Amino acid sequence: QRRKRLEHESTLTRAMHHDFHPHDLEHDGEAHFAKLIARESAVTELTVARLMGNYILFSDAYIPVQSGMAFYKALMADGGKGTFYSLGSDVHCLFYKP
Repeated sequence: QRRKRLEHESTLTRAMHHDFHPHDLEHDGEAHFAKLIARESAVTELTVARLMGNYILFSDAYIPVQSGMAFYKALMADGGKGTFYSLGSDVHCLFYKP
């Protein structure tokens, strides 16, 4: 708000365009928001597919491990007393059972 107000007052313009919106909202608005929704939908689908592909989505009792930091946090969860499980080479994730 502050940046927008300063810009509006310094240029003395009657109408200012909204940030992250098309300049002609009446004609381009519907297409802009349709593309925005489609892009967000695609990103969500890819994220869910990645989680399902690695079975992370269905691992309530287990801690999924895909990085060194996650490995360290999994070990710190119970002091390293748990067990690591692998679902095979096609699943790029380890699971830690505390």
